[in-house]
Amino acid sequence: MTFGSFITRTAIHRFDGQAKHVQWFNRWHPIIDDALQELPEMDTCPHELFRLLMESRASVPKRIALVTDAGRPVAVVGLRRRQHHWEPIPQGVVPHALAVARDEHLFPALASLKVNLRIPYWQQDQPPPRCARDVIEIPVHKMDCTVSMEPYWRTTGHLKTIKSARNRTRGFTLEVDAPGAAEWTIKQWADRWGVNRLQTTSTTPDLLVAARFDQSRGRYHSFRLMDGDNPVAGCTFVVYKRELSLVRTIYRLEYNLASPGHRLLELVHDWARIAGYSQIDIGGGQHYKAKTAPESGILSGFNICPLHIAIARQSRSVARTGMKTAKFRMFRWLRTQPTSGAGARGNA
Repeated sequence: MTFGSFITRTAIHRFDGQAKHVQWFNRWHPIIDDALQELPEMDTCPHELFRLLMESRASVPKRIALVTDAGRPVAVVGLRRRQHHWEPIPQGVVPHALAVARDEHLFPALASLKVNLRIPYWQQDQPPPRCARDVIEIPVHKMDCTVSMEPYWRTTGHLKTIKSARNRTRGFTLEVDAPGAAEWTIKQWADRWGVNRLQTTSTTPDLLVAARFDQSRGRYHSFRLMDGDNPVAGCTFVVYKRELSLVRTIYRLEYNLASPGHRLLELVHDWARIAGYSQIDIGGGQHYKAKTAPESGILSGFNICPLHIAIARQSRSVARTGMKTAKFRMFRWLRTQPTSGAGARGNA
């Protein structure tokens, strides 16, 4: 197959007086391998896993962008298509990972793609870059594995739920890292929520690839609450430094009254304390998480895209309102937007 059949287009964009050259690929190519040899690996998504994620079969399109500066690779970005936007391939699959890039070039490289790019999960010490649009922030909740959670649960009223779950699941057992457990949890989650119009489960094939990869390296744990031989609830975690980061959690609806998900999370916390982990990151966005663990950090979501794409997207969102209201909302929104390419230098 010829080189041209892999590349869909090339483009040159300028940020901060420097040209960024972008080459787009519909599939993996040896040029990408060569570029990766010159770039640092992501902490939670090494180059080998990144390639596996790009090559895994999915129900949505995937693309790869090679970004160079003066002929030198500065970033390789893998994208997964959503309904109205693209997102980095590790997002929703591997925590704390966006793209393969030199630190100072990460956000300039993402901005140079000139697409409607959504970053749903940005959880780092530094805030989103100045070129970010439509930023939302969600509190992240973490369970401290060095102490008992009961004092916190008592303050939130969650201890009553935990005690009830203990009674209703008496005789159930905790299963750790059993063969097929991760696949069961991921597939049960996908079956529960289905492939809706927002393509919620388009990450499922990638989740399975990442689970197998990280399990083989001791960086992934799966837990199930068992009623005899029957799985009642399951959850999976990626190891990040000394933390467990929640990936997926699910329980069988017929056991709903027993609160098996809450009981399972308590047992995972007990297991993690003995195993020497410092925290369990359960994320944010659901009410039960605030009752389960205190706030510890912020999870940001934002878009990186040219201004004309942002305006078109915002126009669609206000199109159903009255003309006077729509004009006011558009004017107020435009005042919050960075100019095209502004602030592309990292996070400052």
